[in-house]
Amino acid sequence: MIKKNLKLKKERKHLMKSTFLMMFICSIILCGNPEAAEAPSEIPGSTSDSLTKLHSIDSHDVTVEENLTDSYGDTYSDVLLFNADVSARAVYSLNGQYKRMTATMVSGEKTVSGQELIVGIFADSEPVYSITDYTSQLGPQTIDIDLTGVQELEIQTRQVVLSSVLNPAWIALTNISMEKNDGSAGETKNYERLLDNAVVDSQKMESLERMVVDSYGNIHNGGIRFSEAAIGQDLQGYFLINLNQKYTQLTGEIVTDSGTPSDAVMNAEIYLDDVLAFEQTDITKTVESVPFVLDVQGVKVVKFVISGYEDINAYIVDDKLLF
Repeated sequence: MIKKNLKLKKERKHLMKSTFLMMFICSIILCGNPEAAEAPSEIPGSTSDSLTKLHSIDSHDVTVEENLTDSYGDTYSDVLLFNADVSARAVYSLNGQYKRMTATMVSGEKTVSGQELIVGIFADSEPVYSITDYTSQLGPQTIDIDLTGVQELEIQTRQVVLSSVLNPAWIALTNISMEKNDGSAGETKNYERLLDNAVVDSQKMESLERMVVDSYGNIHNGGIRFSEAAIGQDLQGYFLINLNQKYTQLTGEIVTDSGTPSDAVMNAEIYLDDVLAFEQTDITKTVESVPFVLDVQGVKVVKFVISGYEDINAYIVDDKLLF
């Protein structure tokens, strides 16, 4: 019994020495390689995001789909799908955190053949990508956009010809990569739109969230439409907006669309606190656009007035109120 106990003690002692030796060797290896001893415990973060994973601050008729089959029968995964029967839109707050967006655009298999669609992408309300005659026959399209410093990204789709008859139309973005910048966020958003403020009074005016295509085929990010702006000079289309002395500058453009008669003529006026600050006469559909830049520091109310031909379609687009 005593011999057996002595043998057991020797085995335990030998095991302890072996364990100690292994620990000693490991410590030497780690000490000789400081980088191994101080290796990060977390895997570095990804340098890109998928737009489908970002939260939209505003959207209409847009969904995220796991899979989609396009008009050519090819299948895609992780898809941002736009129902373009009439119009669809999605808005994202980027806060200057991304520098590039790449994606593939396809049409859904249920899109009516020959249906013409418009796709517009806007960075801080400025158009950075557009196609005004997209059909399912065109196949996949590559999108590559510079997002450096961009605070807000908006994607819109719609039919070229808006009508009460809804033809199935689907636009999908897939393989979407939002490449992050070097980690430094850009400046905070320094502007608002006119309709972010209260409309005090209006006549023959409506707001538009869908894209506007002007008489030259240029796209614009929504805006304000004057429908049948006036009958002669007696009746006018107008709207008043309370700026509440919050802004320093107002910029934008006045445009017409292709539906405006060729002989239609209109006049535009902008008043700041009842003082005429801008006037443009003899605007026709052959005028590509009428830009305006106004100092609005200390201004309480801005008023837009459009007068002229009965059937003219006039728009205030690309408006920005800078803080």
